[in-house]
Amino acid sequence: MGEGEVSKGRMTIQYKKEFEKRYLILTADEEENEFAAKMLSENNIPGLLVFQKRTFNGDVQYYYDVSGKHPLQETSDVPILSGTQIRKLLQSLYGLVGTIAKYFLEVSGIVLDMRYIYEEEGRIYFCYDPACGKTEEEIFDS
Repeated sequence: MGEGEVSKGRMTIQYKKEFEKRYLILTADEEENEFAAKMLSENNIPGLLVFQKRTFNGDVQYYYDVSGKHPLQETSDVPILSGTQIRKLLQSLYGLVGTIAKYFLEVSGIVLDMRYIYEEEGRIYFCYDPACGKTEEEIFDS
């Protein structure tokens, strides 16, 4: 594993700076949901980190723009959130669940690990893993 890389279950996580942008990069071990990846790439979904899919040396990588944002859990193993922060987090998650339904995205794709939930100017942004959830066929067959 390279510098700045962390292995988390079925995905490798790293951070990278390109020019003025800073990215959280996920490299999943599982096959992606192409429908979800396309929806994330082609839409700026409120409450989700801006997403780009890139292929490097045959590996599919998901780039999330985290420029100017900071993770809710930066250093400690146990996040310490105030009551106000918890309320804001839950309200943001509740709103996001309704928003992603409009894009036919599954709730199971929202990454709920505090290290990958970001805040900027009082707004909460979640990471969405397109390797989770149903395929396009499963969505429209139900």
